[in-house]
Amino acid sequence: MGAIIKIRLCSFFLFLLTFAALLPADTEQGRREMLIKELRSREIPFEERPLLENYGGFGASIHVLLPPLTAETPGGNPLSFMLAVPLRGSGASPDEQAEGLSFGIETALYFIDSIRRHNTAMEIRIAFLGDEFSRLPADSVPLEHLGLRDLCALPEIPENVILWYLDIEKAPAQILIHHGAEKKLAPLSMIQDIPELSASVGVPYSLAIHFNEIYKLGLAEGPSALSVTGDRGINALYITSLKGRDGEKNIGPPALAELIAAYTASFTLHSETQDTHFSIISTPFFSGKIFFISEQATVVLLFLALAAFLLYQGIISLLRRKTIIIRRIVFIRRFWVILAFIAILTISFLIAAFFFNILCRIFAVSPPQSYGVAALVFIFALVLSSVFSFFIDRISIPYKDIFYGNASLFLISAGIFIAAVLNITFVPVFVWAFLFILIGSLVKIPALVYVSALITPLQALAAFINLLNEGNMKLTRSFLEGNFFICLYIALICMPFILIIKRGNVLLWRRRRRLSFRWNFLPRPVLAAFSIIVLVIYLWRSSASIPLPPERRTLEASAEVLDLRLSGSAFLESRILGLQLKASGNPVRFDIYLENAAPSPPEIYSAQMPVEAAGENSLRLILGEDPPNPLSAELVLPLKFSGAIRAEALYTVYDPGIDPMPPPPGADYLLKLVRTLPVGDIQPE
Repeated sequence: MGAIIKIRLCSFFLFLLTFAALLPADTEQGRREMLIKELRSREIPFEERPLLENYGGFGASIHVLLPPLTAETPGGNPLSFMLAVPLRGSGASPDEQAEGLSFGIETALYFIDSIRRHNTAMEIRIAFLGDEFSRLPADSVPLEHLGLRDLCALPEIPENVILWYLDIEKAPAQILIHHGAEKKLAPLSMIQDIPELSASVGVPYSLAIHFNEIYKLGLAEGPSALSVTGDRGINALYITSLKGRDGEKNIGPPALAELIAAYTASFTLHSETQDTHFSIISTPFFSGKIFFISEQATVVLLFLALAAFLLYQGIISLLRRKTIIIRRIVFIRRFWVILAFIAILTISFLIAAFFFNILCRIFAVSPPQSYGVAALVFIFALVLSSVFSFFIDRISIPYKDIFYGNASLFLISAGIFIAAVLNITFVPVFVWAFLFILIGSLVKIPALVYVSALITPLQALAAFINLLNEGNMKLTRSFLEGNFFICLYIALICMPFILIIKRGNVLLWRRRRRLSFRWNFLPRPVLAAFSIIVLVIYLWRSSASIPLPPERRTLEASAEVLDLRLSGSAFLESRILGLQLKASGNPVRFDIYLENAAPSPPEIYSAQMPVEAAGENSLRLILGEDPPNPLSAELVLPLKFSGAIRAEALYTVYDPGIDPMPPPPGADYLLKLVRTLPVGDIQPE
């Protein structure tokens, strides 16, 4: 087998040389060559890391390592800072690409110069990442972040690594910081100094998500790069660009490099004190400043809310000591009314979602996934709930206004308790709501009750607007699909607010003559009908502008379009299978499958790229985008292997010389050419 390994290594290096010679001069390859020349001209040592053998990518990353002055921090744990910059940013369209080196790469070069002049107390690695973003649609299983995966595999103690992912193509007016993804957050220590440092160097910034509750609930997926770092256990921030207003001055690479250098100089990380349960308060009353509430401060808020609740109960017990027992008995006996309201609101959400999907089928449109549609369905559900709950509102309840106030306090207190048990990050939002619900439960003036009710959901509304700006459709999709648990969750969140509104109505009716049944009930079904009409008009207009569906085509290719050639030789109990694949045009990616004739996965002794299971009796060679064309590779298989090689070439641009079918009606186009050749037994020579 030693001879086979030598043959494999030789063929591997020959393959890389062939690849380097034949690779098209795309943006990433051109930038890599420009960057290498720039690093050599500045006499900066670097390492080039090919991505083929471990990750299937045809590109390579370039790493620059800057050693620290001292090997360890006072705590005894070596720290390291990684600055990751993609060679080709996520904005892969020509209009979004910068000419020459990107803004992020230029910033990294300035940062290297700054660190080399002033040195650093921690190890710093600057990684210019290859094969980061895909040009293929999501349904083709694109390979992304290959360079980042290679980078994240380097540290032995991931918890002691700080990583900034700088994905900026052109000079921004502000930087936009993502600090979480998929229910995982960067610790407070990673971002608490950024406001002060950015102000000192004059770099405007903004947080993409101002409410950590959104991350913790999984409503914001976050950048995919942070999912990769999170899976590895590395704390990371994702930095991208934010467009400014007309005439606003853009940030220069030296300024952002100065911010990163100041950050590395001031940062300390201790794994035992990493606070990922902090909260963020962003308010326009202090010039848009951002305040952070640590986990310890949140616990203090929780106890203050508990003290306020106990104080409220004590004062009520003293002031209404003659009737307090009667009112509590009434609350316990009539609590089923609150449960009925929750059930009615949940059912109304489910009915509204079901009705919405029925209308989509009538108009032959796929359910639009937008917050505008969700708002219309939500309003329709609220109006529908008011129709159903009208008859429960007419049930005679002694001290009804106090009953509604106590019920809302009970629900929001239960919410605080559940939030503290599940994740203390949720507590500040509930404390905010508790404060104004408490005010709405105490005052007797209807106007003040209504004002308290309107202020109560402001934090939730701000979080919703933040989610809207991010364009995440996860919550909307679940709500419009009629997910029972999502509808129940929204009903529980809305109920304290609705009960305070009902309390204000009770107090208002006491001061004025109560409306008759006709004028109290009839407007509700009228509003429900009006909501349906608005929803129908919206869907009718949507049906007139239905987006074109994605075009997916799979064709059996001839040898003239997709040429697959196999060669083989035997050595002892193994066989070396050589393949050469050449396709017309410029395929975005090659997919190669090894299929076994027997109902079991084939066995591969060695390959130049990673492999993965692709079915009961097949393996897939993992290959990245922008392959060399023709592509040459070798596999070492068992001598008596019998099966087939299936090759696929993927295209995203229509070419009449390759695709004989008519041009696609839309821009979302994917052509898959397929060619299969049998692989039979060969005898040793």
